[in-house]
Amino acid sequence: MRVDPDDGLPAPGRRIVLGRFDEVPGYRVLRPRGRPEWMLTLTLAGSGRFRVGRSEVVAEPGDLVVVPPAVPHDYAVRAGARHWEFHWAHAVIRPEWRPLLEGEGLHRIGVPPTHRDAVGTAFAEALAHRRTGRPVSDRLAMNCLERALLLVADARQAPSGVGPVVARVLEHVDTHLDGDLSVPALAEVAGMSPSRFAHVFAEQVGVPPQRHVERRRLDLAAELLDVSARPVAAVARAAGFADPLYFSRRFRRAHGLSPSAYRERAGRGTG
Repeated sequence: MRVDPDDGLPAPGRRIVLGRFDEVPGYRVLRPRGRPEWMLTLTLAGSGRFRVGRSEVVAEPGDLVVVPPAVPHDYAVRAGARHWEFHWAHAVIRPEWRPLLEGEGLHRIGVPPTHRDAVGTAFAEALAHRRTGRPVSDRLAMNCLERALLLVADARQAPSGVGPVVARVLEHVDTHLDGDLSVPALAEVAGMSPSRFAHVFAEQVGVPPQRHVERRRLDLAAELLDVSARPVAAVARAAGFADPLYFSRRFRRAHGLSPSAYRERAGRGTG
């Protein structure tokens, strides 16, 4: 067992390190303080497990596990598994990546079979670029890692598996982001009871209705901040947030920046 290893992690001036391991039973890493950067693992074969306190997350082939900064954790080959083969990356992520890493705390994102090869290829190419040691190797590796995350996001938003009723609700959400998109209102669009609708929606889309609504509203807000000079409060209203302060908190959580700072990064003021 290794405890909080520092070897191979991003050095000053570097944004990413990557690797590919194939470990056998007995392999375990303990990080009681977590790490200052994000960690991502993509399981290729076998099985691993992550623990945070008493909670356990199992990593099977096709699972992307996301470990945010400063989250104490340990990971190992899962009991009973013959081995665990996985890509791993430690990265200082860009603010605009935050929505792609949706989820709270240490969490698992299942990559559908249709996208697994492409996501695995992106990780492999990131590792190949990083190993060259050339001046632009970090930037090329970061671009590959971003491609992997975009592919995962695309897979999670793909319409496959979504029935016509939920597809109608998704279209309604996108065209009424400034309106009433509560669960009862969306259930009425679907012609279901609120409880039944919430269950069916989460089953087909992969996230609860309100999380999807907030994500789409924050996407719209980011677009408006990028392309318009509207005041932040007006952007919040246009994106369906009645309370600008609540909007600012949720936007910062999703993007890692306040709405004003996000706009300044994009080079657009309020005038």
